[in-house]
Amino acid sequence: YSPGTFVVDLGCGDAALARSLIPKGFPVLSYDLVSVNPYVIASDICAKLPLPGAESDNEGQIVDVVVCSLSLMNTNWPNCIREARRIMKVG
Repeated sequence: YSPGTFVVDLGCGDAALARSLIPKGFPVLSYDLVSVNPYVIASDICAKLPLPGAESDNEGQIVDVVVCSLSLMNTNWPNCIREARRIMKVG
């Protein structure tokens, strides 16, 4: 992906991905249940994220890439996938 691609990391841990990509010109938002540093936004990734998106139409999405590395290991993982779809741009 080219710099400027908007990335959201769901279940980011200590936000290693953001710390690596932000200096290279990628906007990254990192979400985890607990914020362990200023890069991490505390949020339940299987609930409504504080980002615009759409449930049924294709308007309002702003995210180009969603990363879910090792974060889909709970019983509520389908809701995380739905939320990723809600915030992602079409295509």
